[in-house]
Parts: sequence; C-alpha cells; structure tokens
Amino acid sequence: MNLLCLSELLKKCIIGTKFEAKTHFAGGCVRDYLLRDASSEQTSADIDICIELNNGSMLLAEHLEHKLNAVTLSSYPEFGTLKLSVQGITLELVSTRREVYSYPSRYPKVSYGTLLQDTMRRDFSINALLMDVCSMKVLDLCGFGIQDLEQRTIRCIGKPAKRFREDPLRLLRALRFALRFRFAYEDATWLAMKQCTNELSRLSDRLVNSEISKIQHFSSRDELTKVIDQLGWGESLSGFL
Repeated sequence: MNLLCLSELLKKCIIGTKFEAKTHFAGGCVRDYLLRDASSEQTSADIDICIELNNGSMLLAEHLEHKLNAVTLSSYPEFGTLKLSVQGITLELVSTRREVYSYPSRYPKVSYGTLLQDTMRRDFSINALLMDVCSMKVLDLCGFGIQDLEQRTIRCIGKPAKRFREDPLRLLRALRFALRFRFAYEDATWLAMKQCTNELSRLSDRLVNSEISKIQHFSSRDELTKVIDQLGWGESLSGFL
C-alpha cells in the first residue's frame, strides 16, 4: 500500500473529527514518497504520523481501534509514541513534542509542543518534511527540506554540533542517509561530524553494530572505510568494521 492509498483509508476516519488538519505523515515516509514516483505500489517500511494534540497519539490510536479495528502493538507514554497495526501496516503515532536533553544522556525529557517545535527537534532537513494525511499537502516548516531533497544534501536542523551531542546516533544516521541516497553533506554538517568524533563513544555496541549493518546495505566495505577515515572515525569504529 502506498502513501496515497493509506491517506484515503485514514482520512475517511479523520475528516470531521478533532484530528482533521492536526494529523500529518512525518519523516522518512514523506522523504521516500517525494524521492520516488508517487504512484509506487509500496511506501516506506516506517510510517510515522504526528498528531498536533496533547496526548494525540493515544487519542488517535483509540479512534482507529474503533473505526478500523486497529491493534496497538506497543506504547511508550513517556515519549508520547505508540505503534499501531492497521490492515497489516505498522504505524508509529507520535504526539507533537518538545525535547530537552541533559548531557550525556541521549534520551530527552519530552513535553507537548507545536507542529513547528516538533519539526525543529528532528535530525535532518530531509527527515523533517510533513504531509497532511487528509489533503496530502506537503509542509516544509524547517525551510530546507524540499531544497535539500532537490539538491541532494544532508543538512542538520539547527546547529549541527548541538544536534550530534544531543544524540550521537545521528552521526551514524547522517552517514547512512548520505550513502543510501548518494547525497552530499552541507558544509557545517560535515565539519560537525568531524568535530564530534568522540561522541561516538557514548553509543552502546549494540546500537553501533545495528547502524553499521544498515549502512553496509548501501555501500561497499572500501567505500565505508574511506568515508570513515575522512571523518577521522577510524579509531572509534575500528572494532565494528
């Protein structure tokens, strides 16, 4: 099922309710939809939906359980997230939120926030695009998402070094997206990736192994090693390659 078909399914349940105009596809599914032919039969494996309502994820889940016999798979109230199965598709529902990090923890304290605040807490501009579930209108609230998709650029939202220190997993995610899509890095983002090398030590071996495994789907060992050497990450990641 592609995103257009999913929109048709969901909007029948949303139009005329408090969720209308408050419910948006977010992140990777919007990015992937825009990067390829919109008529593609399959959509992204990860379907994130953000709801601009306090406790919106839980409220929408209850609504879809009633309307579509959806099934809740998991729930993380402290982060305002919930996984839901709808006709065989897994949706991750997220209430729009603000995040505050306390170094060195990479797990933020979250609170309800506006759609703009939710957008600006995200990692990269290409992952911050939104699409209204009912109208399919694309919103680029960070101001760079569409441009960076067109120019094939990886750019942090906000100050790159701050983004990477908040959560150093973003360093590996930046590498993965660049290799997956064959995108280049915006200058400040690339510089911060080199400056924040030591932050990689805060990640567990499990997380690093998982991310390196994903990266290796999109690059050869030689290509990956070359980029890691350019970034100065060789010593930090030597045991994972």
